[in-house]
Amino acid sequence: MFEHNYNTYNENHRHIYLYAKGWYKKTDTIDDLKVIIGDMCALLPEHVDIGGIKSILIGIVYEIFQRENLYKSKLEAFILDCESSVIGACLSVIRMARARSPHINIDFGEPDYNLLPKSLK
Repeated sequence: MFEHNYNTYNENHRHIYLYAKGWYKKTDTIDDLKVIIGDMCALLPEHVDIGGIKSILIGIVYEIFQRENLYKSKLEAFILDCESSVIGACLSVIRMARARSPHINIDFGEPDYNLLPKSLK
Protein backbone atom coordinates (compact mmCIF):
# COMPACT_ATOMS: atom_id res chain seq x y z
CA MET A 1 0.00 0.00 0.00
CA PHE A 2 1.29 3.47 -0.91
CA GLU A 3 2.08 5.62 2.10
CA HIS A 4 2.50 9.37 1.69
CA ASN A 5 5.66 10.92 3.12
CA TYR A 6 4.36 13.83 5.19
CA ASN A 7 7.86 15.12 5.85
CA THR A 8 8.31 16.33 2.29
CA TYR A 9 7.19 19.35 0.37
CA ASN A 10 8.32 20.80 -2.94
CA GLU A 11 11.72 22.28 -2.04
CA ASN A 12 11.27 24.90 -4.78
CA HIS A 13 8.46 26.39 -2.69
CA ARG A 14 10.46 26.92 0.50
CA HIS A 15 10.84 30.68 0.08
CA ILE A 16 7.09 31.03 -0.46
CA TYR A 17 6.50 29.18 2.83
CA LEU A 18 9.10 31.35 4.57
CA TYR A 19 7.55 34.51 3.09
CA ALA A 20 4.03 33.48 4.15
CA LYS A 21 5.30 32.63 7.64
CA GLY A 22 6.82 36.10 8.05
CA TRP A 23 10.56 35.44 7.66
CA TYR A 24 10.88 38.07 4.93
CA LYS A 25 9.95 41.74 5.10
CA LYS A 26 6.71 42.31 3.22
CA THR A 27 6.57 45.37 1.00
CA ASP A 28 4.27 44.82 -1.99
CA THR A 29 2.99 41.23 -1.96
CA ILE A 30 2.80 40.88 -5.74
CA ASP A 31 6.27 42.34 -6.27
CA ASP A 32 7.70 40.20 -3.45
CA LEU A 33 6.18 37.04 -4.95
CA LYS A 34 7.48 37.99 -8.40
CA VAL A 35 11.00 38.11 -6.92
CA ILE A 36 10.60 34.75 -5.15
CA ILE A 37 8.93 32.97 -8.06
CA GLY A 38 11.29 34.58 -10.56
CA ASP A 39 14.24 33.21 -8.58
CA MET A 40 12.54 29.82 -8.33
CA CYS A 41 11.89 29.64 -12.10
CA ALA A 42 15.06 31.44 -13.27
CA LEU A 43 13.03 34.40 -14.59
CA LEU A 44 13.37 38.11 -14.09
CA PRO A 45 10.60 39.30 -11.74
CA GLU A 46 9.01 41.38 -14.52
CA HIS A 47 8.41 38.17 -16.48
CA VAL A 48 6.32 36.60 -13.68
CA ASP A 49 2.62 37.26 -14.15
CA ILE A 50 -0.34 37.17 -11.77
CA GLY A 51 -1.70 33.98 -13.34
CA GLY A 52 1.59 32.20 -12.65
CA ILE A 53 1.63 33.43 -9.06
CA LYS A 54 -1.94 32.23 -8.48
CA SER A 55 -1.25 28.87 -10.12
CA ILE A 56 1.80 28.20 -7.94
CA LEU A 57 0.04 29.32 -4.74
CA ILE A 58 -3.04 27.21 -5.44
CA GLY A 59 -0.76 24.22 -6.10
CA ILE A 60 0.93 24.74 -2.72
CA VAL A 61 -2.45 25.06 -0.98
CA TYR A 62 -3.55 21.82 -2.68
CA GLU A 63 -0.40 20.07 -1.36
CA ILE A 64 -1.15 21.38 2.14
CA PHE A 65 -4.75 20.15 1.96
CA GLN A 66 -3.48 16.70 0.88
CA ARG A 67 -0.77 16.60 3.54
CA GLU A 68 -3.20 17.62 6.26
CA ASN A 69 -5.77 15.09 5.03
CA LEU A 70 -8.38 17.62 3.94
CA TYR A 71 -10.75 16.83 1.11
CA LYS A 72 -10.83 18.29 -2.39
CA SER A 73 -14.33 19.63 -1.75
CA LYS A 74 -12.92 21.71 1.13
CA LEU A 75 -10.26 23.08 -1.22
CA GLU A 76 -12.89 23.98 -3.80
CA ALA A 77 -14.99 25.70 -1.13
CA PHE A 78 -11.89 27.58 0.03
CA ILE A 79 -11.12 28.80 -3.50
CA LEU A 80 -14.71 29.83 -4.16
CA ASP A 81 -14.77 31.78 -0.88
CA CYS A 82 -11.68 33.84 -1.79
CA GLU A 83 -13.39 36.23 -4.11
CA SER A 84 -11.42 39.28 -3.05
CA SER A 85 -7.88 37.95 -3.04
CA VAL A 86 -6.88 34.46 -4.07
CA ILE A 87 -3.25 35.38 -3.43
CA GLY A 88 -3.92 36.67 0.10
CA ALA A 89 -6.09 33.68 0.92
CA CYS A 90 -3.45 31.23 -0.35
CA LEU A 91 -0.71 32.96 1.65
CA SER A 92 -2.95 32.71 4.72
CA VAL A 93 -3.29 28.92 4.30
CA ILE A 94 0.45 28.56 3.69
CA ARG A 95 1.17 30.69 6.79
CA MET A 96 -1.02 28.40 8.92
CA ALA A 97 0.33 25.14 7.44
CA ARG A 98 1.90 22.93 10.06
CA ALA A 99 5.58 22.12 9.78
CA ARG A 100 5.51 19.96 12.91
CA SER A 101 2.94 17.48 14.20
CA PRO A 102 2.99 13.78 15.11
CA HIS A 103 3.07 12.84 11.39
CA ILE A 104 4.65 15.97 9.84
CA ASN A 105 8.22 17.16 10.28
CA ILE A 106 9.29 19.64 7.60
CA ASP A 107 12.45 21.73 7.59
CA PHE A 108 12.10 24.74 5.28
CA GLY A 109 15.76 25.62 5.65
CA GLU A 110 17.10 29.11 6.17
CA PRO A 111 15.76 32.22 4.45
CA ASP A 112 17.89 33.79 1.73
CA TYR A 113 18.04 37.47 2.60
CA ASN A 114 19.67 38.19 -0.75
CA LEU A 115 16.25 37.37 -2.21
CA LEU A 116 14.15 39.64 0.05
CA PRO A 117 15.01 41.61 3.20
CA LYS A 118 14.59 40.10 6.67
CA SER A 119 11.26 40.61 8.41
CA LEU A 120 11.22 43.01 11.33
CA LYS A 121 8.91 40.71 13.35
